[in-house]
Amino acid sequence: MASCEVDIDCALTMLLFYSLTGGKSPWTADFVNYIEEKKAVLYWHCGNAPFDVSDGKPLMEVVYEGPALTASLVKGTVTVARINHFRGGFEIYAAVGEAIKSKPLLRGSNILINMQDSNMEYIRWLLDNGVPHHNVVGYGDLSEELKEFGKLLDITVHIFK
Repeated sequence: MASCEVDIDCALTMLLFYSLTGGKSPWTADFVNYIEEKKAVLYWHCGNAPFDVSDGKPLMEVVYEGPALTASLVKGTVTVARINHFRGGFEIYAAVGEAIKSKPLLRGSNILINMQDSNMEYIRWLLDNGVPHHNVVGYGDLSEELKEFGKLLDITVHIFK
């Protein structure tokens, strides 16, 4: 696992997802855009997604002057979340959606996610809550586990619904 750009909050989120899923590979990604023709939100990063969540063999190529893998990730239920350090405390922001099958839209790691048919509301929720562009994508609905984790550590958990 690698969290990009020294994003410690995402590194913590990746470790949490890894533990909650029994060792399934999480991935740090940037929120990029809403892709209207696909009715999905695009998450992307420069080729850092784990090989085991790639939908087929990734293509090794140069992305932003360095080697990276270009691939779309496998479809299925995903949780997108972030432990966010803010004003001396922590909060967790999370949403559950369906990753859909697609070809890469950008060089690097790509995933298109339909956020419960409420993509624009999800984007507004991210903006209204000041959630940074880096988030962690993990396979499965981890919302109940995140709520339980929040209770154990007295961390507020915000789940998009």
